[in-house]
Amino acid sequence: MIKNDLKRYSKSYVNIILFVALVIIVAICFFSVGQSAESIQRQLQIAIDEGATRDISKLQEIVDGFSGISYASRLFFNGEAASYIPLAYIICFSVMFGSQMFTNLHYGFGNMIVTREKYKKYVFSSFASQSIYMAVIIAAVSAVITIAPILVKPPISGIQVQGTLGVEIKSLSQFIGMVCGQVVIIILYVVPLVNLTTVTPLFVSNKYLNMSLPLAFFMITYVLPNVLEVAGEKVQEIAQYIHPVVYLGCIADYYVVSSENYTVTDLLIKAAVLPILIILCLSIITYFNIKRYEKDYIK
Repeated sequence: MIKNDLKRYSKSYVNIILFVALVIIVAICFFSVGQSAESIQRQLQIAIDEGATRDISKLQEIVDGFSGISYASRLFFNGEAASYIPLAYIICFSVMFGSQMFTNLHYGFGNMIVTREKYKKYVFSSFASQSIYMAVIIAAVSAVITIAPILVKPPISGIQVQGTLGVEIKSLSQFIGMVCGQVVIIILYVVPLVNLTTVTPLFVSNKYLNMSLPLAFFMITYVLPNVLEVAGEKVQEIAQYIHPVVYLGCIADYYVVSSENYTVTDLLIKAAVLPILIILCLSIITYFNIKRYEKDYIK
């Protein structure tokens, strides 16, 4: 079943929408980095024309530090911009998977499947196939947008790489490690969040509402910490742990030059709270969904 599901997902029209969305996001971010590089290049040319020897060497080092890493880092580690691609995943994967179980349940398409295997196995097979597909797509896309710009414009040995927002990148191997960690962070967030749509038909009676739930969760957790500001600084500080931008930026925060007091423990806590919350919600809803439909799915 999982193999057949993966083949079916690969043929979905949503893949085209996701591809277009990713191309647009990548193009905008790369254009932004290109503009920054051109601005520094213009400052360098002005310094050369004016004979400002002290500024020339510093500006030249910054210009030489712009490489493929600079472009890729903007996508993964640049504050709110780092949430654009995960948000595209959430929207597109929710459209791809959000209507599947709902349609099977409410229109009887799942009856044929449930007659051959238990409903519980059906649910977990859906989780497995969806999770594998999403994880593979996220990893593959991340590999392409990391490796391609580095191959086109590799970093110069011995020159400080120009990262983004104060993130200190000392070597290519460090950057690859950071990207691998970020991919894990994205997968742990996107996969269980989208998988919620498999079991939320338990209480959601509209297909489009079911598909929009992951996006609604993203927006609520994005706004909630700011709303809770009135409840006090301590409450807002705790609420920050469920903020998607804070979560997606936890690795970048660890490597920010000025973050000397940001420990590995802080990183692990920030990386764990939001996925655990989502997985807990998924587990509870899955339990009640299976309890409700395991015996009377077929209508």
